[in-house]
Amino acid sequence: MTEQPTYGLITPANMPRLANLDNPDSPYPAQVGLFCDTRGCPTEHVADYLVPADSTAPERHDIAREHLRSIGWSCDEVGDYCPECAR
Repeated sequence: MTEQPTYGLITPANMPRLANLDNPDSPYPAQVGLFCDTRGCPTEHVADYLVPADSTAPERHDIAREHLRSIGWSCDEVGDYCPECAR
């Protein structure tokens, strides 16, 4: 039985060695960046994430948003707000 890939922020524990481009289910690393939507706020968050090989940009952003919510960002249909602006 093969392990299911875990998508999300790349950490030393789940860092891929190489993407397996012959396997469509193999995750690959992608750098994803999101900006705070508050006017005038310069906050941005850019990090490397494991994403499905066939993922679209909106799907990759959703993977990043899941992580950002865990560190205090407010991400919903209204926008993405850093911890300072979400208060």
